[in-house]
Amino acid sequence: TELNARPRTRQTEALRSTIQGHTSFVSLDGQNRILLSKKFLEYAKIESEVLFVPHVGKSLKLWNPDIYESSYGFSSPEDYEQFDAGFFSDVWMGDSSEKQ
Repeated sequence: TELNARPRTRQTEALRSTIQGHTSFVSLDGQNRILLSKKFLEYAKIESEVLFVPHVGKSLKLWNPDIYESSYGFSSPEDYEQFDAGFFSDVWMGDSSEKQ
């Protein structure tokens, strides 16, 4: 990995320890399911449903759907409008620094 290719500095080792301390390797069962630890389920507040969210590279994040929705979701037309206004303002309004 890129982290292993970096020089062994105090910062690199601190990052490696942090990542490895929060990493769990799991195996698939006979029906291609994974078993999540009780500690992880409690930390993520996952009770009966889990939301899989694609992440960087080939990884994913697991969320309690309600917590994800309240943190990142769009629950009203106003949420979409606020997102569009901030994210697409240079596209829809035209970026004044951009020459065509």
